[in-house]
Amino acid sequence: SKISLLEIVEAIQGTISMNRCMLNKDACSRKKFCTVREKLIEIQKSMTRELASITLDELIREHRDNEDTGGRKRRKR
Repeated sequence: SKISLLEIVEAIQGTISMNRCMLNKDACSRKKFCTVREKLIEIQKSMTRELASITLDELIREHRDNEDTGGRKRRKR
């Protein structure tokens, strides 16, 4: 399946947001000069990209591999 981990997480808990100021532009009066917000935006973009890159198929495959090896990771050849 091409369903991403991002889609799964957002279906369960809604839009991912590092802080309320990222969901609502009027949530904080300090947004114009807040340096933390800019960093949170960068972190959120990175996290969103990573979650979007992981598919349900990949998670299932890794789970099965872990079951097959008793929880030990297989050596890559």
